[in-house]
Amino acid sequence: MIYWETTRNCDLTCVHCGSPRETWDISKELSTKEIIGVFQRLAEKIDFNEFKFFSLTGGEPFVRKDLRKKGTGTFSTVWVCEF
Repeated sequence: MIYWETTRNCDLTCVHCGSPRETWDISKELSTKEIIGVFQRLAEKIDFNEFKFFSLTGGEPFVRKDLRKKGTGTFSTVWVCEF
């Protein structure tokens, strides 16, 4: 299993949330270029086909505009991902 907390940002303020927005600081998040680099380095070392589960978590993952482009951007250089 792979879990990736894409962002702590979220439009909601759920009491139960483990990624509270009030501690979100965009300057501490990885840029799109950095994310692509991380996944490219991982792809060189591990076989992503061996993983049955990949979870994008957060805050709200799709607050990141670079994750909204299905099949482009962040994941297109590593593997095809369906949302």
